[in-house]
Amino acid sequence: MSSARLLQAADYALTLYPEIGGAIGRFTWRGIDLLRPMSEAAVDAGNSEGAGCFPLFPFSNRIRNGQFRFEGRDIYLPRNTSGPHVEHGHGWQRPWEVIEADAGSATIGFTHDPANDGSWPFAYHAEMRFELSDAGLAVNLVATNQDVLAMPFGCGLHPYFPRTPRSSLTATVRGFWETDAEVMPTRHVGVPERLDLNRGLAMEDVVVDNVFTGFGGVARIAWPEQQVGLRLEADPVFAQLVLYVPDAATQAAEAVGGTPPYFCAEPVSNITDAFNLSGKTGMITLASGETFSASIRFAAHELTTG
Repeated sequence: MSSARLLQAADYALTLYPEIGGAIGRFTWRGIDLLRPMSEAAVDAGNSEGAGCFPLFPFSNRIRNGQFRFEGRDIYLPRNTSGPHVEHGHGWQRPWEVIEADAGSATIGFTHDPANDGSWPFAYHAEMRFELSDAGLAVNLVATNQDVLAMPFGCGLHPYFPRTPRSSLTATVRGFWETDAEVMPTRHVGVPERLDLNRGLAMEDVVVDNVFTGFGGVARIAWPEQQVGLRLEADPVFAQLVLYVPDAATQAAEAVGGTPPYFCAEPVSNITDAFNLSGKTGMITLASGETFSASIRFAAHELTTG
């Protein structure tokens, strides 16, 4: 069984499982779950898909058929899920090591060597620093290209939030990617009225798996049943927000150890299949030796009434 790392500060508590894909197992405020809690079955199985949140390195979302061309080189990636495309990079499927830690913070990381791991052809080092305080949780995502060649890159977080009958999500967004049957982007359009996060969207009757563009960096989640709200704030590089709310059948199929209903609001740097698309896809090119660093923050608060 993987060992847990417990962080505490003020009213917050965070349980990390570095060996399970750098996953967050539980994140609470005043004892209330802000992310879906990871089940014992998921922990025992070492399954980060059952986590409260896992990292997206060295890209987010999907790459069509695991293939793309970068700087004159054809790249072929091995499939890492049951679907037809490569999903979420590989950081969520790799063990991370604790670099340093104290009562309220921890830095974890891993080094990818393509000579030993064929999932990605570029050498790089990734780190995440988790810091708890009375202001909430800050997660700093860092990647350094250790290859002699430039490397395409993207990252983000994949949090799973509790989905209650009255939960809602509000965020400033400007665009939306329509998708095909394989959840791959087909056309960039305005935000559909039925999914307008700008006005606030109830999570109960929504089924969606799409990228919203022009994310303004702040998303607000409300759980009126518990009189709790959560502010998610991301640095400007995370200009895309993926909203994933599965239907009941899909959620049941994806459940790991009976996980409760959830929805995902993922701040990410790149759109789905960014490495294959032209235009403003969010793809980052890291030169040899260059380091990327950006943060995502979570802060809970009491909801006011009236």
